[in-house]
Amino acid sequence: MPMRWEPGRNPYEFNHFNKLGIGPNISRKQIPAKAQQLEQRLKAGNPIELCGELLEEFAIKEASSALLSPELMAEELLLVHPQPKPSKKDSSEFQTLSEMAAPPTPKMPALAHPAAILWFVRPPSPDAARPPRLEDLKLTRAGDDEDLLSDIVFDV
Repeated sequence: MPMRWEPGRNPYEFNHFNKLGIGPNISRKQIPAKAQQLEQRLKAGNPIELCGELLEEFAIKEASSALLSPELMAEELLLVHPQPKPSKKDSSEFQTLSEMAAPPTPKMPALAHPAAILWFVRPPSPDAARPPRLEDLKLTRAGDDEDLLSDIVFDV
């Protein structure tokens, strides 16, 4: 089983449930039927791919027998972390409990002056605005042709 830890990816994707294409809430009677269906698909010449690897008949039989064994089924369930099916009763109870437990939200005061928000905003870092290079400013020096054009010449 390839176990690679990468951010945002389940390292245990290549498990017995995924090999059979079933979820952890499946009944025990459906497991052999699903395995037989996949074996027929393989015999018909249709390849089955999981996580970039082709599944063989042996892997399907191994997954089916492992999920039919109570000990191995419990181990697989611990590894895949199945989530219970939500019920409407549970969600309504959770909603009422969360409303009762939530602290009251105070009414936010109105902002009287637009510049008042500046007290609550962090100042920008020095890297936010870098000064331009002197060459980019195209400044003239004393005695340059452009400087002489802007000089005021008085007739004396």
